[in-house]
Amino acid sequence: LWDVHALLKQKAKASQADAAAFVRVNVSIPASSEEPWVNIHIVGSWNDWLSVHPLSLALDTMKWEVELLVPKGKHLFKLLKGGEWCLTSAYPTESDAFPSPGNNVLEVEAADGGDADLEKKAQLLLRDNKAAESAMKAIARLAKVRKDEE
Repeated sequence: LWDVHALLKQKAKASQADAAAFVRVNVSIPASSEEPWVNIHIVGSWNDWLSVHPLSLALDTMKWEVELLVPKGKHLFKLLKGGEWCLTSAYPTESDAFPSPGNNVLEVEAADGGDADLEKKAQLLLRDNKAAESAMKAIARLAKVRKDEE
C-alpha cells in the first residue's frame, strides 16, 4: 500500500514539462434512457488503473463524457456503471488474460495545442494526481480502522 502511495506522490510532482507528453482526450459514450441517475466512471491503464474518473451526462447530446489527460499510445479501460464493471460498444474491445469480457481500447495520438493547451494539461494532470492521492489516503484510513478493530 505504501509503495503505491509513494508512486502517487511521485506522480503528483509532475510539471508542465511532464504535461507535454500527455494528450487531452474527450471520451464520449452514448447514454440510454434508463441511465440518467446511474453513476458511470472510467478506469484505465493510462495511469496504472489508479484513478477513477466520473463521466458527466451531457443532456444536449445524451452522451456520457469526460476529458482525460493520457499519454499517447494504446490504452485499455473499463467502465464502472452503478458499481459493476462493464464495457461499451462505442470503443473497440480486446480480451485479456483474466476470465472477463476484456477491456475497451483507447488509441491516443499526439496533438500539439501550444502553450495554452500545455497549461490545461498541467491542470488536468494535477487534478488526476490529487484524486489518486486522495483515494490512497482513504484506503490507508480504512486499513488503519480495520487494524484497530482487530
